[in-house]
Amino acid sequence: MLRERLEELLSVIPDTQIESAADVEAISKRLRDKRFDVIILDISMPAKTFANNECNTRDESNRWRRGLELIRWTKQRAPGAMVIILLDVDHPRYRTEIWRLGAAYAFDTPRELDQLTSVLSEIGRHSDTAVGI
Repeated sequence: MLRERLEELLSVIPDTQIESAADVEAISKRLRDKRFDVIILDISMPAKTFANNECNTRDESNRWRRGLELIRWTKQRAPGAMVIILLDVDHPRYRTEIWRLGAAYAFDTPRELDQLTSVLSEIGRHSDTAVGI
């Protein structure tokens, strides 16, 4: 539901191509096939972990650690992309760790979703933008 809402919000930004992925395997395929300027990740994406730089579904450990691994894994595969994180629980410690891993922004959903749209509108004004959700 959040992914569909984001697609709707972002579709009004001129010259923006939007692609979405429901899980880590879909993200992996998209990152192999295309370069993205901006990647928006939900910290609570379906349970996956990453071993040996590959997607691994065996470890069902805590969601927060998986989210951090997802950020690290994405930055390795798309080092030039701006990574934006969506949080369902906002805590200063979370944001600090997210930024340390290289994310440009972290937004608490749904409280800050309008700020995300503003940031992406500003980015879209400067160039054609490919956004991965």
